[in-house]
Amino acid sequence: MAGGSSLMLRAFVLCALASVCPALLPKPLQQSPAALSHGAAVGGSLEQSKASGVAFVEHQGWQAPEESPIVTHKSWFSKMGDSFNSMLLGIALMFFSIAFLWVNEARNAEQESVIYLGQSEVQSIDVKSSSADAQDSGTLVHLTGAAAQGVGSIKDQRFAHVKWDQCLRIRVTVEAYQWQEAKHSEEVKDRVGGGSTTVTSFSYDSMWSSQKIDSGSFHESSSHRNILMLPALALGKETSTNDAVQYGDHHFVPCDLVAQLDNFQDASSLVGASVYTTSGGKFDQKGDWYYYLSGRLLDSNTCQIGDMRVRFEYVPDGPATILALQTDDEKLAGCGTFLPYRLVSRGFFGYLSGKELQRSLVAEGKLSGDDLYERGACGGPLASLCCCCNLVKKLFAQLSPPQIYGMFRGQLSAQECFERLSSQAVAKKWMFRLLGWVLLYAGFMAFLHPLFVVFDIIPFLGPYFGTFVNYAVGIVAFLGTLAVATLVVSLAYMVYHPLLGLLYLLLTGAILAAPMIISHLLQSNEDFKVLA
Repeated sequence: MAGGSSLMLRAFVLCALASVCPALLPKPLQQSPAALSHGAAVGGSLEQSKASGVAFVEHQGWQAPEESPIVTHKSWFSKMGDSFNSMLLGIALMFFSIAFLWVNEARNAEQESVIYLGQSEVQSIDVKSSSADAQDSGTLVHLTGAAAQGVGSIKDQRFAHVKWDQCLRIRVTVEAYQWQEAKHSEEVKDRVGGGSTTVTSFSYDSMWSSQKIDSGSFHESSSHRNILMLPALALGKETSTNDAVQYGDHHFVPCDLVAQLDNFQDASSLVGASVYTTSGGKFDQKGDWYYYLSGRLLDSNTCQIGDMRVRFEYVPDGPATILALQTDDEKLAGCGTFLPYRLVSRGFFGYLSGKELQRSLVAEGKLSGDDLYERGACGGPLASLCCCCNLVKKLFAQLSPPQIYGMFRGQLSAQECFERLSSQAVAKKWMFRLLGWVLLYAGFMAFLHPLFVVFDIIPFLGPYFGTFVNYAVGIVAFLGTLAVATLVVSLAYMVYHPLLGLLYLLLTGAILAAPMIISHLLQSNEDFKVLA
């Protein structure tokens, strides 16, 4: 009893010390007085607390609950320093987003031109009644009437004993049941001094994840430790594509074209009821698409940290349609393969035609993403000035170059293929355009971030005035983003689509003039009320 009273007295003294000067406390005890009071309440019954599952850490005879939040304080000068760093980041983001918007519009204009030209030059071929004619090398072809068939087998190195036949692609997902940490931060501005106090709390939830979660970086790592029952089995989602896919009797399809087929379905019929890993582990199917470790009878209520499961999916052989540039297969004589169809220079009067045009199209289709970037990048003394444009061009050249290169599930007409390509082009254009707007808005907000902090120094009114400034700056950043983004798109369209560019310029003028017109009307209304 005396020991419990002494412990409670010590905790009470620590509470008082924490309320006066938290810095004097030892580091594990630098927390709110409420947390210390809670520790005092449970200090006399340590065994009961341990039995209830609460984790504790030892520190100089007093045991602090591990669930306590982290409290940090930042002065006004420190916040101003961070805001100036944010301003520099905002400038970089604005330059990058403007380059991103410009290059995206140029890429979209070129993609529209490729589709328009391809519709006039495509040749539809039924592979059942024709072979890979050498005369068609360098020609945009629409092939239909055959099935894509995987000639070789596919393997996942984690399950080397399983051979996948008669399929085009496989996808194997290995997951583990793990702890995941979530941080919740709440910032409270000081009434005097312009600083702020941030309270960061942590919550934990168990979930299936295909990525290894490092529990060593958790705030409460001792009580939430992730393990794997099969450490030798790598987690993750791995997709493999058959490198020998035949289309008809005389055509072979490249891997990057086959990779466009994504109609995955359950592969348990190919794998069987059980499967062994390369390292010797065994997984059994348990009524759904997943295979669980053998001997583990799992459901949603009995999963334990470290449990693992696997999911197998595949794209089966089947009818397909190809829209791409046909060329001779360099490995197999008398067979054809495919390349991307891209724009080539045909001269002012379109004099390039026939075999010469076909050779140019084949040479253009063989260019890699790096080759396309090197040709379109700014060089010489302009390289440093155009670093943002060059970076964006490299991204687009690798990920989404303007071209016709498609493989579709099922039998489609040429018109249906071009409609799908056009829909994909429009979706990409707007997706990248919206991404550019978001980056530009983030750049404006980061550039104006010092305004969020500068007014916090005002005693008592600073936090409230700062909140008003936040809303005002957000509106200004939104209007600035709208004006600059529309102007960039308008100028890009003036180069590639003059009529649409003129309409965009008129829209930009209306956006810029709208605030001034509204302000003038409001001022006129106030003057009229005064005269009345």
